Amino acid sequence: MPDKKPIFIEDIYVLLGKKIREERLKRGLTIEELADMADIHYTFLGYIELGKKKASLETIRKLSNALEISVEQLFKFSDKSIKEIRYPVQDKTEKQLHFLVRDASPKIRKLIIDVTKKIIKSHPIYPSHK
Repeated sequence: MPDKKPIFIEDIYVLLGKKIREERLKRGLTIEELADMADIHYTFLGYIELGKKKASLETIRKLSNALEISVEQLFKFSDKSIKEIRYPVQDKTEKQLHFLVRDASPKIRKLIIDVTKKIIKSHPIYPSHK
């Protein structure tokens, strides 16, 4: 049964970037070549591929045209890609923390992070603790 958890918007940008890179490489294009074809700067395209910058709908349209695929195809993410985004950590404890934070409301996430930071900083084995 497929995982029905929602995908966070930040994850969509990462997935989109991976998909653009995958399609670019399938066509044997460099970042510079695809950026030129889409009339965007190559460094911006690099950030898009890494999921570090958010492409506008216009930029996504330009990239899909340059890659000669539909915008819809750019948003068809493989189950493997989605799983990698949803479950990026391997250690059992990391997974537990990941799910606690990820499934919480923004207010609770901030609280979990703030409390965790205080615990870590006050613990005697923390490297900067004197």
